[in-house]
Amino acid sequence: MLLTGKEGGLFIAACAVLFLLTLFGNMVSWSTGVNEVAAYAAANGDMPKFFAKRSEKNGMPTGAALMNGIVASIVVIAAPFIPNEDLFWSFFALNLVMFLMAYIPIFPAFLKLRKIDPDTERPFKVPGNDIVLKILAYIPVVLIVVSLIFTAIPLSFDSETLAATLPITIGAVLFIVIGEVMIIVLGSGKKNADVPVLETKEETVSEDAE
Repeated sequence: MLLTGKEGGLFIAACAVLFLLTLFGNMVSWSTGVNEVAAYAAANGDMPKFFAKRSEKNGMPTGAALMNGIVASIVVIAAPFIPNEDLFWSFFALNLVMFLMAYIPIFPAFLKLRKIDPDTERPFKVPGNDIVLKILAYIPVVLIVVSLIFTAIPLSFDSETLAATLPITIGAVLFIVIGEVMIIVLGSGKKNADVPVLETKEETVSEDAE
């Protein structure tokens, strides 16, 4: 409506198809990255061992992928039976909040690694001095924090705002606490456990050549 002034048409249909194509393409990389992190954490003793299960053929994290599929299927199947439609979108927003929160430590970690391990060869190295790198790292952190504030924290205390936002706030705090408890309980005494490292295709070819 905002772009063309109507709800249908060839242009809208083409945009919808391209949007879905983008979603499918992004979900492959997103899901793979999330599953890899979960498998690494499980191998390090910070999550249940089921998440550490990998394919014997290609080393992909099948345990985490299977668990993601089970949870997503349950949510999709249960959605039509939820009496309050807003509750489903609250879960959706909670997923967005947890997703964004996971990105906050990445940028300080980038600065830390650049400081303590600057000489390691990398496929790509962000150019710039310390000031430029801090600007590049802190701007996304600020934007994420602002997004989280507007998404998960009630900025007014009327009943409508509290009903929409408070479940997200409580859910985020609850899942953070559960995650920390899991790390403490499952990770106790396992910090020195060996973590499997996947061989890259180049490393395998190099070893075969030798």
